[in-house]
Amino acid sequence: MKLNDSVKKLILTSVVCLIIYSFPSFNEVNHFLYTNSVFSLSKPEKSSTESEPKFVGEEHWSTEEQELCKNPDVDKIWTRADALCFLKRRGLGFSKMEIVSWSNPVLVVYRDMFSQKQIKGYSRIVEKCEMEEEEVVDEHGNVHVSSVRVVNGSLTEVSLYPEVRSLVETAARHIPAMNFKYSEQVLGLSYLPGGHYSAHHDFLEFQGEAPEHAHLEEGNRIATFIISVEKADVGGGTVFPYLKTTVRANPGDAYIWFNMLENQEIDDMSYHGGCPVISGKKLIATTWLRSKGQHIFERVEGKRQSFHAKELLR
Repeated sequence: MKLNDSVKKLILTSVVCLIIYSFPSFNEVNHFLYTNSVFSLSKPEKSSTESEPKFVGEEHWSTEEQELCKNPDVDKIWTRADALCFLKRRGLGFSKMEIVSWSNPVLVVYRDMFSQKQIKGYSRIVEKCEMEEEEVVDEHGNVHVSSVRVVNGSLTEVSLYPEVRSLVETAARHIPAMNFKYSEQVLGLSYLPGGHYSAHHDFLEFQGEAPEHAHLEEGNRIATFIISVEKADVGGGTVFPYLKTTVRANPGDAYIWFNMLENQEIDDMSYHGGCPVISGKKLIATTWLRSKGQHIFERVEGKRQSFHAKELLR
């Protein structure tokens, strides 16, 4: 069978990207590669949709959002010409970066940012923690349990656990453009079958004055950073409806996106959700970086426009 040019290109770029990721010692300078296949390398097999169970809070999900969560074949963002993978030198090591979206909003996946030792260490910490049902904050600042968010969580403070400090220090080393000193405590979140968080914004918005618990003296949430600790067997990705894509991370991977514009207003395009877990368990470590102390504002014009992923390549 004769292969057409597009198929040949997909095969070639897949092989080259795998070589770059597998043999970083061959690269003495920063490398980048145009590829239409990098995201397909980590795409899971399409799961069966036969008699999938209903879940509490399903009414908060649109049909399109659920389809993006369930069916990788409808996710075409990785076929775009500007889909890039980078091998960025960071000190003595490298960052394996996949640019899912350059702007509107910035969304970048870091493959294998954390070692399996770090991941297992954090998993053991969460196992010992008392996990509580997570709540949501409405527009009036009221905190309550809601079916829009079905997940158990526990704070894992840097000051208490060296393993958590190791995660934060590793993240700061791979993403020097962001100041992790101005971030919230790391939150461990466990999603069991039926667990989910319907689409929402992480940017904090309230009618009238912000409630005391919002802690806005440190600024709003400029970015969200998530570490994949345990991957669900089926489901559990992070969907971005406006980008029409779902991030499906493996243990040790991490991803970051921006929640605000350069002028520190909300970026509406950062709308996202935690896909329902169909089977297995999803465990993540999450922190939100605050705008205070972020030097990235010194390098942008402060306009009502999205940040650009090039800032994370510095």
